[in-house]
Amino acid sequence: MAISDCVLYIVGICLRLVFIFLFVPFYAFSQEPASCDNLYIDLDGDLSVGAPDLLILLTAFGVDFDVDGDSIPDCNDDCVGAYDACGVCNGPGPTVLSIDTILFTYDSVYVEESDEWLVTVLDSDTLLHFICDSLGCTEPAADNYDPYLIIGGDCAYDDFVCGSPILYDGYSYATVPIGDQCWFAENLRTTRYSNGADIAFTGSACFPMSQLWQNTYSQARTFYGEYGEMMGAPCTPCSETSPVINACDPLQSLEEYGRLYNWYAVTDNRGLCPSGWVVPNNAQWDELGDFVSDQGSQVGPALKSQSGWADYVNSDGVADDGNGQDQFGFGALPGGVRGENGTFSGAGSNGQWWSRSPFGFFAYRYRITSGGSGMSSTIVDWRRGSSVRCVLPSN
Repeated sequence: MAISDCVLYIVGICLRLVFIFLFVPFYAFSQEPASCDNLYIDLDGDLSVGAPDLLILLTAFGVDFDVDGDSIPDCNDDCVGAYDACGVCNGPGPTVLSIDTILFTYDSVYVEESDEWLVTVLDSDTLLHFICDSLGCTEPAADNYDPYLIIGGDCAYDDFVCGSPILYDGYSYATVPIGDQCWFAENLRTTRYSNGADIAFTGSACFPMSQLWQNTYSQARTFYGEYGEMMGAPCTPCSETSPVINACDPLQSLEEYGRLYNWYAVTDNRGLCPSGWVVPNNAQWDELGDFVSDQGSQVGPALKSQSGWADYVNSDGVADDGNGQDQFGFGALPGGVRGENGTFSGAGSNGQWWSRSPFGFFAYRYRITSGGSGMSSTIVDWRRGSSVRCVLPSN
């Protein structure tokens, strides 16, 4: 192309732009005043179709508003991409390994002397496949145990008899029938929900240990004495009166009392207790207390363990034994509490257990003390860390 041709070409483009800039606004304003059919051309919203509107249009040139080509604008599209076989947007598809079929190859021979067939397994094989959701669980004691699962789902205990142990998250819990109820005979210590998901742990870093706990407004677990240290000094206050262990030593307290959980973890819909079991509500706690009372026993001494409770000063000013009789096998231990401010107190002298019943922005907890004859309930902050017992709902 000659230079003169290029000049004429550029001039032509400029004349076209001049035409657009000069005549498009004139055309727009020459319409009937009551007509709003072309307001969509007013891209900058100033009620005047001019050069700024054209520039806005040019900046959008080449933009693809439907990247995945599903005829839905990406700004309104639930999934820019594709749903996998499990219904997850751009997900990896089935990832849970599960047993499909177990194959056995048999051979048999008739033994004439004994008039019987001897059957021998020659070979066996297991066919596996990936599924979206776990249909089994990782607990060997469960009826739907699947040894090939990495993360287990809900466990089924259809043939469970109260008094038999329950294996949950790798720990075997004793159970005990009391009246028409079936209870765990020890405090919960799991680090996972019943679906296998982890329960958040605050960690044991020294700073800001107590601040981290008191500013947690979501599910969390801890254990008594998880205070952290700096230069040999604790970062979070911890007091205890246990006559058998140093409860401010996390390893000893975990072994003796299990873990402490805040109420957010207690009511998480993934289930803190094994599948089929629940954290008791007020009615279930009260049923336990009423049954013990109906047997002519004082609730506190009847439920407390026979050791582990600190002495207390009675009304006569004399030191008295704080241990109980454990008449029903409940085995209540004084696991103490982690206050909403992050401090630890009460281990050795009182045990506190969550109810799943709320009261506004608070929740109920039940408490037994060294010197108390009953089991009291009151409302406390959801951030508090208390012990948990599981109960099997009555049919």
